[in-house]
Amino acid sequence: MIDLERQHAIDEEHLKLLRIGYFVSAGINAMYSLMGLLYATIGLWFRFVPRAATSQKPDEMPPEFGWFIVVFGLCMLVLLLGLAALKCRAARCLAERRGRAFCMVLAAVCCVGFPYGTLLSVFTFLVLGRPSVAALFRQSPPVQSVSGGLAHGA
Repeated sequence: MIDLERQHAIDEEHLKLLRIGYFVSAGINAMYSLMGLLYATIGLWFRFVPRAATSQKPDEMPPEFGWFIVVFGLCMLVLLLGLAALKCRAARCLAERRGRAFCMVLAAVCCVGFPYGTLLSVFTFLVLGRPSVAALFRQSPPVQSVSGGLAHGA
């Protein structure tokens, strides 16, 4: 019985650490998404600053190049903010002990982010792959009504 209690405490601690890791990773993604705004600003500058204000010849860069940089920056912003939101969602799922498959799929996507994303993904696979953790995710939380009490007879 003591081994089960010990394993449960270890599982809870590892899930808590994973949750913190996903929140930190989401914050880093949100911070890097600001680089997309920088790209968009540079693209707008290339597009709208008169060529006379720069030391370049008018024929060196087509005006469409500025729009390409703007679109690239905005896509970067949206993708990184979306990934940050998904990581925040995964952290909430880990806290609520639901969405195990979602967390594992997101961990597979995060493997691309070397080295921190890969490390976080490997730990996610190790922790969520344990039978004791899978059992925690299978347990259903208590059903509550809109008023906050139990659903039938509070």
